[in-house]
This record gives sequence, structure tokens and C-alpha cells, in this order.
Amino acid sequence: MVFSNLKDVSVEEILPGIKVRHIYFKTMLVTMIEFAPKAEIPSHRHLHEQVSLVLEGEIEAVVGKEKKKLGVGGIVSVESNVLHSSKATSKGAKVLCSSSPVTKPYKFEPEE
Repeated sequence: MVFSNLKDVSVEEILPGIKVRHIYFKTMLVTMIEFAPKAEIPSHRHLHEQVSLVLEGEIEAVVGKEKKKLGVGGIVSVESNVLHSSKATSKGAKVLCSSSPVTKPYKFEPEE
């Protein structure tokens, strides 16, 4: 896939109010996450290193013991196996994530 359109990428609701579109490469995963207002991705960790960019709305992100509210242009960097979570404010949000290495298909597993 050299050229495509996000609307042509299949949508999966992984949690209530959390929709994702995954674009897989050999060594990288790019994911568009759409948060409904106040929707939450609970604490979890994974092998991937991850960088997320807020495109619309606001999220409250927790990485390890750090917590921050981020608006448009906010960036969250998560190292491998670090516990993290995110929650949209009442505005909802769209966030673009890039992760490496890739596991296909990606499986989300919350952690208490």
C-alpha cells in the first residue's frame, strides 16, 4: 500500500467508545484512535515503543507515575513495557499512534 485513505482502513471498537484503525508495516504499526467523550483506555503495557500525537480534542495521559492533560499537538512517548493509560476529556479526541516493533494482529490487554 503506497497510497490509501484512512476512511478505507477497517475500524475496530476495542473498548466502549474507543475505535481504532490499524495500518501495519513490517516493523511499525500506525494507529488512529478515536475517543468518544470521556472514553478511556485503561492501564496496560506492551513490548512496543509508542509515540502518540493528539490531532483533535484533549486527553489525560498517564505514563508510569506521570500524568498530563494534552490538547492538539500534544505528544506522549512511551517506552517498552511501561504502564500507561489515556482518557478523553468531555470533548473526545483523535490520536495518531506509531509503535515499533509490530505484532500482527495487535491485541489490547488491560492490566490492573
